[in-house]
Amino acid sequence: MIKITGNTYQARDLLRSCGFDFDNAGKFWFGGESALEDLNRYKNPSMGRKWGKMIDGLKIETINA
Repeated sequence: MIKITGNTYQARDLLRSCGFDFDNAGKFWFGGESALEDLNRYKNPSMGRKWGKMIDGLKIETINA
């Protein structure tokens, strides 16, 4: 499972569209490997610098569920 923390408020729509869900109790986003692959597609410079900078501000970690 992938856990995302950090400055996620501005990225919430992007995270949701990639397949991540928000955990209200823990205040973090979580999803699977396929959601992370979708998110990483936005880091491509052809998608625009805005997305890359937004993603760089997130703390992405793999955790065991």
